[in-house]
Amino acid sequence: EYMEAVVSALIQGKEGYQRRVHGGGGINAEYMGVREHGETLYGFPYLKDDAVLTQPGQNLIQGYHFDGVPAAPFQDLPANKTTDTHEDPRRTFHAQEQMARFFEKGEIYNSCGGACMEKK
Repeated sequence: EYMEAVVSALIQGKEGYQRRVHGGGGINAEYMGVREHGETLYGFPYLKDDAVLTQPGQNLIQGYHFDGVPAAPFQDLPANKTTDTHEDPRRTFHAQEQMARFFEKGEIYNSCGGACMEKK
C-alpha cells in the first residue's frame, strides 16, 4: 500500500545572495505551493503579517533583507565578503525564533511582525 506523508516546510531566504543565481528556493517553493511573508513575488499567495500556519501541508517562504546589501546580480558571481548573506538569516534572532516555534509547536508565523529588515 502506498502512503503519502504530509509535512510542512519553512524556507528562509535572503536578498543579495550572490553565490548562485537568486531564486533556487523560489523554484522549490513553487512546487510546494508555498505562501509568503515579508515580500511579494509573482505567483505566490501573500499572507498577512499576523497569520499563523498550523496545518500539515502548509508552507512558507520568509524573506530577509539586510541593510547595505545590494540586490542579487543576474550573473552567477562569487560573493562579496562584506555583503554575502549566505549565513545571515539563520543567525538572526527572528529566524531562530521562527525555527524554534516551527520545530517545537509545528507552527509557521512571521516572527518579524512585518518585513524582516535586519542589520548586516
